[in-house]
This record gives sequence, C-alpha cells and structure tokens, in this order.
Amino acid sequence: MTKNNLRDEFPKNIKETLAKRVSYFCSNPKCRKMTIGPHTDANKSVSVGVAAHISAASPGGPRYDATLTSSDRKSIKNGIWLCQNCGREVDIDEIRFTKSILEAWKREAESLVVKKTIEEKYKSSKKVISKIQDIEEMYEYFNEYYIANFDHFFSFNDAMVSLRKHYYLHSPIMTQINTLNELISKVLEEFRKIKLDINPKTSKLIKKYLDTLKFTYEDDGIGFYNNRLERFFENMIDTKITRIQIIKELSNCI
Repeated sequence: MTKNNLRDEFPKNIKETLAKRVSYFCSNPKCRKMTIGPHTDANKSVSVGVAAHISAASPGGPRYDATLTSSDRKSIKNGIWLCQNCGREVDIDEIRFTKSILEAWKREAESLVVKKTIEEKYKSSKKVISKIQDIEEMYEYFNEYYIANFDHFFSFNDAMVSLRKHYYLHSPIMTQINTLNELISKVLEEFRKIKLDINPKTSKLIKKYLDTLKFTYEDDGIGFYNNRLERFFENMIDTKITRIQIIKELSNCI
C-alpha cells in the first residue's frame, strides 16, 4: 500500500502490540507463519509481518468504513497481525476476506497464544511437582531407615546419642542425602525460572514445600564435629505431616 497523508497509519506501539499478542505468528489460521527471525547481522532481526488494517486506513481501500473516526482506524481494535503474503491477499480480495472473517482470525490467533501459554505453564509446574514427588519418595526411604535403626529408642535424643556413638555405621547414608540435596537444588533452580509464570496457588505450595526442607547444622570445619545427619533426621520427622499435606494439595494442581 502506498503511504499518503490521508492514511490513518498505526503508531509504532500499536504495531508492536499486535505482533506480540499473537507471538509474531501470522493470524491467518491456514498460515500461522512465524514473522520474525534472526538477521545475518547479529545486532538485527528480520520481520516479514505486517500490522494490517481490518477496515482500510483511507477511503477507497479494502473494507473501508466511513463511520469510523481517524482514531478508530488506527486503533488496535482495527488491526490484525499477518505475514506480508497474507496481508496482501486479504487486501486484494476484500469480498472473500470480510471484516468479520478478519476479526474472527484475530480472536482465534490471540486465543491460541493464550492457550499455548497456559499449556506451557501447566507443563512447567507439572514437571516441578513430579520432581517434588521424587523428593518425597526419597524422604520415605530415609524415614524407613530411621525407623529400622532408631525407632526402638525411648526418645529422639536417645536415638541421636546412639547415632553419635556409632556414627561410622551410619555415615554411608550421607551419600544418599547428598543425592537428595542435588535433586532439591535442581528443583529450586527450575522453580526460580517459572515461579512468576505459574498459578499463584501452585507457586505458593511449591515454595512452602521447599521451605520445609531447609535446616541448619553445626560443623567445626576440621572434621571433628558435624551434626548434619542429626539435624536432617530431626527436620524430616518434624516436617513429615506438613510435607504430606502439601504433596496432596499439589497433586490436585496437576
């Protein structure tokens, strides 16, 4: 289209918004071509998209509506993002590509992006929840270990006295605890990436679960004293009911 002073062109911000609302894909349901990509110059990108007017920008143009004001014609409501080929096609054959058809394309394209965004958020949260369930399975293993080795003691303190006395017998389990910590670190990293994008309730539950896994311990730094294993078991026992409840609530979010 030849530009002239009589045309009600879209401002730059409207064009950018139209493109972003469909993730830079052409809104034609039979096309859906990606309209942006890398340029050979690393500082540039290539765009083959166009912010097309649903009702023409000037008299005599395709689907021109004389009842619209100048502001209406260059508003986002009157725009649709298309690839250059589809943009030209809809203007050449305005009888076929009516205003109602283009408006339907626009609604469908934007709805599709929303749907895909929701699906991606769901997949991301489901992946993290699945790994949290893996963490809980490992905690069940440690719980069974504790029951087999310490549950016969009258109190937790008595059990930990025995642990300190025979620490060398239980030290191999630290390897499994280190494996658990590696998994927790991976989940924390993944959660940081998605926490602002997923359902707020799910995000809150995941954070609450991961917070229950935190505990402090003492270490003299020279190998004579370290109560990490004691504090691990203590935290495991103290948070068990809370963790199980959170897991149940997270299962309902999948």
